[in-house]
Amino acid sequence: MIGYEKRSVVNHHVLTATPNITVFEALSLMSYNHSDYLFIVNQNQASNASARKLIGIFTERDLVQLAANQTDLNSITIDSVMNQKIVNITEIESQDIFIALTKFRNHKIHHLPVVDNENNLIGVITPQTIREIIQPLDLLRQKRVSEVMTPNVVSLTANASILELTQTMAQQQVCCVVIVEDTVAKIPLGIITEHDIVEFCNQKLDLTTKVSTLINKPLLQIKAFDSMWNANQIMQTRQVQHLVVTDDKNYLVGLITQTQILEAINYVELLQTVETLQDIVEEQTSELNKLNKQLQREVKHRKLYEAKLRSSEEQMRALFEAMSDIILIVNIDGAKVGAVQILPTYYGYEEEFKINLAAEMVECFHKQQTAPLWLEKVSEALRKKQIINLDYSLECDNSERWFSANISPIAENKVLWVARDISRHKYLEVALQISETQERQKAQQLEVALTELKRAEVKLILDEKMASLGRMVGGIAHEINNPNNFIYANIQPANEYAQELLNLVKSYQLHYPQPVPEISQQQAAIDLEYISQDFPKLLGSIQEGAERISKIVKLLQAFSSTDNPKYKKINIHESLDTVVQLLQHRLKSQSHRSSIQIIKEYNLKTSVECYPGQITQVFISIIANAIDAIEEKIKKSTNIELQSIHPFIRIITQLTNQHAVIRISNNGAIIKSEIISKIFDPFFTTKAPGQGTGLGLSICYKIISDAHHGQISCHSAEGQDTEFVISLPTQQRL
Repeated sequence: MIGYEKRSVVNHHVLTATPNITVFEALSLMSYNHSDYLFIVNQNQASNASARKLIGIFTERDLVQLAANQTDLNSITIDSVMNQKIVNITEIESQDIFIALTKFRNHKIHHLPVVDNENNLIGVITPQTIREIIQPLDLLRQKRVSEVMTPNVVSLTANASILELTQTMAQQQVCCVVIVEDTVAKIPLGIITEHDIVEFCNQKLDLTTKVSTLINKPLLQIKAFDSMWNANQIMQTRQVQHLVVTDDKNYLVGLITQTQILEAINYVELLQTVETLQDIVEEQTSELNKLNKQLQREVKHRKLYEAKLRSSEEQMRALFEAMSDIILIVNIDGAKVGAVQILPTYYGYEEEFKINLAAEMVECFHKQQTAPLWLEKVSEALRKKQIINLDYSLECDNSERWFSANISPIAENKVLWVARDISRHKYLEVALQISETQERQKAQQLEVALTELKRAEVKLILDEKMASLGRMVGGIAHEINNPNNFIYANIQPANEYAQELLNLVKSYQLHYPQPVPEISQQQAAIDLEYISQDFPKLLGSIQEGAERISKIVKLLQAFSSTDNPKYKKINIHESLDTVVQLLQHRLKSQSHRSSIQIIKEYNLKTSVECYPGQITQVFISIIANAIDAIEEKIKKSTNIELQSIHPFIRIITQLTNQHAVIRISNNGAIIKSEIISKIFDPFFTTKAPGQGTGLGLSICYKIISDAHHGQISCHSAEGQDTEFVISLPTQQRL
């Protein structure tokens, strides 16, 4: 008898590579895919599964030859060692299994590539694929192993090295070597095949390693008097291609391979058996037809019930086949899952894929990771006698599938498990989340960009305003300075001239004590004595005013000067004093308050590298804000509270960790905690409309943090002074 499954002998999942890879890369590819061959295709077509021109083949035997020659597998490419003399079979020819068997036998090969009319590789036929299709039961049972085995077996002792073993395999042109205790008794200990050599080379084992250290698998043996059927079953069950043949005393007598099993099948016998079977089938069909007619007569009265039952079954089958859900009937046996039945529904899936999914679900009832939760849900449905929902995912064919199961109790210990594929919904949900995240990130980036744009715009506006103000202030200072220089330059000569005139008047009074009446009257009218005493004082006041004007002009010129693009070392105290002098008119006592005291605690002994004009601008902004805070507090205070308010601004400088720290505090109105984090934001202000732009502190922050790599912060709380802390590195990094 011949068992035959109506399936193709062609395996369309072939292992391919391009000719430019190294032999070691090819070896790793074969080892990873558990393959004993590698087809080489054109490099520019390797990624196109529909157009792969076959140009060569590389097998385990080729690798054994390279290992025997101790070739460096990383130094050569596969195109230099592949076999270009390829025996192939066309797609049409592959439909006739006898043509494939003939080519295997005539050419002594183990791999038969299948190509189309344009020599594109589409599959491969191997003895294994043929053996899986044809099971010649009677022919194999009638033959003994001794009739087919190879008696001349190549063997080595366990003390041999891997190098010796590969050299022996290459010289003898064999696919395996049997390891024996000694060369006389030849009791087999193990077997080393070409596939084992592939694994050794892939693991980069030292070829001088003894073979004895590598034998760890139990040796599969068969007796010479056993049938070929037994040999075929052992090979299929253990997934091996070689069996060691021993006698009653376990001595090595031969070797049988998968190829020899195929060669043992006689074509003529096979064809005759097929023809005989066809005759038997025809006879049995004829008898079956007779029995069928008789059976139809006997059950004619049941046709009505069968028709109704068939109609019902067809409706149910159509219903199930139209469903895309996977339906299971789950039985509970005590505290564990019993039998699980799969109901056939295939709509929307390929049959094999749907069966794999259903089988995977059944396995989940017994897997350690999923069984407890699934059993709990089934038990809950039985206990509550209501539908319970469970969402879960499965790995099938290297892809993740999401399902939503409705678990419905249908008996005391049985539930109906209806699982609907919600993968598309899940993927869309994930895609939506990713899209929302990306859009949120884009919005944040736009918000940051907008903030930076506003800051840049503010800085541009302020720079232009400061440049214009600087030019205006510089012009005003120049215009004031010119006439003031005339005044200041003429004070000393005027003082000298006045002193000489007074001395002359005194000489006249000394020598002419009795002047004429007109002169006496004129002296009394002008009060000459008072003029002689007050005129020098008047000139002194003019000189003091001119000096003050000169100082103010110098301060204005320093403020209006454009900073050099390079940093400059300055005395920070001079900059602070300059700002205090510029704001002196606001510090003086007013009608509603006393003068604002400036308390200086200068402890900084070193110069600071900075842009002087920008730092002066920061100090002006902070001290001016301090004056505004004091004014605001006084404005909101009662007359009684005003008596206890002594306004002051304290300026403290010190050196901390190579940073100049300037603390400017005041006892004016506090800044509320909810807005203190916003005071450095552009356009944020607490002042009334028209009294503030919200740009001052924002620019201060940019100047300190960006231009000077420093820090600025503000601290304010009820019952405490409001303090701004500026930290500047004493030396800027380039």
